[in-house]
Amino acid sequence: MLKKIIRISIFIAAVIFFNCTKRNFKQLHPDPEVSVVKNCDTTSAISYSGQVAKILNDNCNNCHNSTGTPPDLTNYNGVAASAQMGLVSCIVWDGNTSNMPKSASKMSVCDITVISKWVSQGVLNN
Repeated sequence: MLKKIIRISIFIAAVIFFNCTKRNFKQLHPDPEVSVVKNCDTTSAISYSGQVAKILNDNCNNCHNSTGTPPDLTNYNGVAASAQMGLVSCIVWDGNTSNMPKSASKMSVCDITVISKWVSQGVLNN
């Protein structure tokens, strides 16, 4: 009887081990941030007016506007100045500056990637 229990236990352990591979785990539990990046177009030049302004409007402009907490992120000049002063550090939450947005969840990986690439492409007013 003990041998039968051991054999069944070994069989169950083998089935579990061989069916729960890393590949299967990733299929069952995809990383949501990776899937967002896959749907994020950052292959061409990033546009301030077409992409960056909308992201900032959705995530920052409730507080960072002309009558709110500085810096004003509602216009190109304010955003460009902030980009030179650590905007990317704030949104990636790297610990070097205050995490933004405050009292909210971190921006999506796509939004962070778009803004980071826009800054690395020269903060163009396009």
